[in-house]
Amino acid sequence: MAMGGGGSTYKSADGIWHAAIDIEPDRATGRRRRLTAQGKTKAVANTRLRMKLDAYVRKGLTPNSPSPRLMDWLETWYHERAEANLRPNSRRSYENAIVRLNRIAGARRINSLDKDMADIQDA
Repeated sequence: MAMGGGGSTYKSADGIWHAAIDIEPDRATGRRRRLTAQGKTKAVANTRLRMKLDAYVRKGLTPNSPSPRLMDWLETWYHERAEANLRPNSRRSYENAIVRLNRIAGARRINSLDKDMADIQDA
């Protein structure tokens, strides 16, 4: 499963298959990063790893991937940053706002939103 090098698939002593791949170093710290997955079979482990890698690319977390879609970024931001600090009514308000934003522009890439907003203001 070596995708561009730095990857491996192996079976551990307990019979579980492990798949791993190096991705680019963390931009802030320069530390090595690896995606890993495991499964009962080699195919399952490799499939899970591909799914993780696809999610990284979709969210724009790899250098060669396009910028993330607004809906993916909002989901990540909400669950990782905002959700834990909100009261129940605020949480519902945020969730409703995210649903409305996703209906309007959720499928658009973040780096294209400036251009799209300028087009809307000119109209």
